[in-house]
Amino acid sequence: MSTKEAMIAFIRSLPEDVTPQDVAEKIAFKVQLDEALRQSERGEGIDHEEFKKRMTQWLS
Repeated sequence: MSTKEAMIAFIRSLPEDVTPQDVAEKIAFKVQLDEALRQSERGEGIDHEEFKKRMTQWLS
């Protein structure tokens, strides 16, 4: 399935009463999520313990 076909299928899966703003937000979220999954598959990113450590630093 091409990227275009996948995006069309994704949009078709949304409720009928979805607003254009909702569509844009959901597409943006899906794109970011898909990229995060690809990064994870490539072994990029950080593990849970490193994330907790960084969050503690960011929040202090």
